[in-house]
Amino acid sequence: MVLQSQANVQCVGIGVCSLLPTEKDTEGPDYLLGTAIIPRKNTVKYLGVFLDHKLNWKDHIANLTMEAKKRIRYIRFLFSKKCQGARITLFKSLVLPLFDYCSTVYNPRLKGLVNALEDCQRLLLRSIDLGAALEDTWTERYCHRLRQLGLEPLILKRIKASLILAYKMMSNLVPVSTPFLQPHFTATAVPSAAGGTRAATALRAHPFPLQLAGPQDDGWIAGSSDKSFAFLISQIWKNLPLDAADYETLSSFSLAIENVRLSKIKFENFTG
Repeated sequence: MVLQSQANVQCVGIGVCSLLPTEKDTEGPDYLLGTAIIPRKNTVKYLGVFLDHKLNWKDHIANLTMEAKKRIRYIRFLFSKKCQGARITLFKSLVLPLFDYCSTVYNPRLKGLVNALEDCQRLLLRSIDLGAALEDTWTERYCHRLRQLGLEPLILKRIKASLILAYKMMSNLVPVSTPFLQPHFTATAVPSAAGGTRAATALRAHPFPLQLAGPQDDGWIAGSSDKSFAFLISQIWKNLPLDAADYETLSSFSLAIENVRLSKIKFENFTG
């Protein structure tokens, strides 16, 4: 259940409600739901995701990485370096699902939080003998070693999951109460685009153009913030190195996205 009061306080919970105050409302009067007092908390766990009053996902990622590293340590303890195959298999089956769950929701932009998630995979790499590294930069070595294990950077997995979610939204494959993106239309039927003729021409040239939804009845505008999901995905979408055939179905799009490497995606604004 999600409620919002005049004091801009969110109430989130299942069975038992808790107040999740905003940053400007960390102190205030108690709230009542009937005769029950609603406790005020800075962090609430909802469907496995830790929500904090700043919505920067710091608490969720701290709990997520703690659980992931605990499982990695168990795997390293149970299987020696001679059983590297078992370590890799168990990592993929027991640890990676932790990062995949709700990854489009908690996707962080702060570099410290992004690196904290990647450190979990680095912990695994330090326990696997992959030979000498020949790449010039640390990032190249990290990505190359992950490819040797059939893995990829976690930030790339989250971006791909977000792109697939955007495709589903545009294709009306998922219910959305407040639209972020306009439904897909043919390239010859682009009515208008923010930015004038140049923006409209770019949309017509794209085989599956993405356009943000217009203003809602309450005045809310999708992509009005450069930190929003809609804005960030729209910036990556227009530069995807895909062919027109890749956008024909969800299956073809998902398959094409899975084959895209980190170096081919321009996501400079995805972290800050």
